Amino acid sequence: ETKSSGDMHHIRMVLHNTGWLPTNVTKQGLAMNMVRDLEVDIELPEGATLITGQLKSKLGQLSGRDDVGSFSIWSANATTDRTKVEWVIQAPAGTEISLKATHQRAGVVRATVVLGEA
Repeated sequence: ETKSSGDMHHIRMVLHNTGWLPTNVTKQGLAMNMVRDLEVDIELPEGATLITGQLKSKLGQLSGRDDVGSFSIWSANATTDRTKVEWVIQAPAGTEISLKATHQRAGVVRATVVLGEA
């Protein structure tokens, strides 16, 4: 998701583990530091400036559906199967920004965002 005002752009990337198992698979794997964190990278071309956020973010692990309680209109419990990263970028409209989320067990997701487009 992007929002723009002039040459300032807000980018939000939401990651969701839709699988049954957590990204760390087992609690033992997590306890023994056998699983690296979910990492998100943003790549800025020349002429783009990062105002807020980090070029590389480490986001820990995401739980799977086996650990997420049921949802009803009577309970709005937060879940641990989603996370988000946000950046503010200063760049001309039309600039392409590359995003990459990597987890050693969950895989890689890539996205390209064109600033100033809805």
